[in-house]
Amino acid sequence: MIKHMEELLNHCKVLPTVNQVEFHPLLYQKELLEYCEGKGVVIQAYSSLGAVKGWQILSQNETLIKVAKKYERSVPQILLKWGLQHNVCVIPKTSRVENLKPNFELYDFEISKEDMALIDALNSNTRFCWDPNNIV
Repeated sequence: MIKHMEELLNHCKVLPTVNQVEFHPLLYQKELLEYCEGKGVVIQAYSSLGAVKGWQILSQNETLIKVAKKYERSVPQILLKWGLQHNVCVIPKTSRVENLKPNFELYDFEISKEDMALIDALNSNTRFCWDPNNIV
């Protein structure tokens, strides 16, 4: 979170290069992303697909399904590409070998600005992992 970054920057001599946070369309942390970009810190997203609990929600989201169909891609590919187009380093995780290849087939298409805005608008500040607000 920004408050954690500010606290860290007040006490460190070496600027961090990466801030690893939960980042997906239901938790589009735009202010944190802009803050980190301004400091030259890369956001690295964990739970890009929403983790186990969030995947059940994201995979059934009508907007994501519609965008995926438009680009002839899967919902996971749209989620990962959305993060990449926000200059976020994504960490795709899968327990199935057959999902590895599609997770890397992200560089031969772009999501339009209009569709990025549709996905951005899904933000509801929903966390599926731990809550850093509880960290001092």
